[in-house]
Amino acid sequence: IIGNYHSNNNKTMVFVAAIHGNENSGVIALKRFFDEIKKENIKIEGTVIGLIGNLSALKRNSRYIDDDMNRLWTEKLMDSKSNNNISEKKEIIILKNLIEKIISNKSKKNLCIIDLHNTSSPSGVFTIVNNKKEQKLAKHLNVPVISELFSKVKGSLVNYYNQQNITSIVFEGGAIGDPAAINNHEAGIWTLLEKNGLIAKDTIPARVLKNLSDMISFSKKVMGNYSVQHIHKIKNNDDFLMHPNIRNFEKVEKNQIIAEDKNGPIMAPKKGYILMPLYQEQGKEGFYIIKNEKS
Repeated sequence: IIGNYHSNNNKTMVFVAAIHGNENSGVIALKRFFDEIKKENIKIEGTVIGLIGNLSALKRNSRYIDDDMNRLWTEKLMDSKSNNNISEKKEIIILKNLIEKIISNKSKKNLCIIDLHNTSSPSGVFTIVNNKKEQKLAKHLNVPVISELFSKVKGSLVNYYNQQNITSIVFEGGAIGDPAAINNHEAGIWTLLEKNGLIAKDTIPARVLKNLSDMISFSKKVMGNYSVQHIHKIKNNDDFLMHPNIRNFEKVEKNQIIAEDKNGPIMAPKKGYILMPLYQEQGKEGFYIIKNEKS
C-alpha cells in the first residue's frame, strides 16, 4: 500500500502501479500525491488508495520474475494449482485480497480502478478502456483513447474487474525511465480525482496543472479514439526484434517491414498506426496496429 485516504464511502478510486516491475513512474507519482495531500492537508470527498502491483519485480526493476502479471487475471489461471509456485501468482493473491477487501466495503458503482503503466517506446501517453462508460472517464485526461484491446489480450487486471462491473482503465503515462512519465501520471491522478468529484480544482498544485497542460499539448497531434486491429503475438524463442526508433502512433502502410524474427522479416498486415512496439526482452506482444475511428 503506497497510500490510503478515507473520508466517506461516496466514491472510491484505487490506483495500481508497477503491475510490471520496470514501470515505476506510477509508484513515484502516487507517493508524490499522498505526500502532497498530507503536507497541504487537502480534503478529499471519498477514498483514494494507491497500491503496488508486482513488488518483487519492482525491487528488481524487471517487467516480471516468472510470468507477466498482467496476463494472469483469469479465473482459470487463478484456480489452477500448476502455477502456484510462480512469483506473480503470489503477488496476485496479495493484490487481489487487498482489492477484494476494498470492494467489500464500498459500492461497486462508485468505485474506479486506474492501472498505471509505461511503454518501452516513445510517445506512449494514452488510455485503454473496455467500454463506452470507461471511455467517458478516460476522455477527461485529453490523451488518445484505445479500445478493442482487451477483447484480444486476455488476463489483464482491468479486464478482470471490468467483468465484475467495476469501472477500470489503463493509463499509459509515457516511456519507461522518462521523467515526464512521472509528471504525466501525477497529473492524471489529480485530474481523474477532480473530474470524479473527490477533490476541488483549486486544490491541484500549480506544478501539476503545468504538467497537465504539457501532457495535453504533447498529445494534441495524435488525440482521438482508436481501436486495435491487429496484435503481433510472440512465441517462445521467436528472437523477435522490432526495427529501431519506431514510436507509438507512427503511421505504417500495409506490407511495410517493421520487425523481424527467426523466420525473417515481419510486415504490417494492414495500414494504421503502431502502438506499443516492443523494445525490451520480456513481453508477449511485439506490436499493435490501431485504427483512428475517424478515418
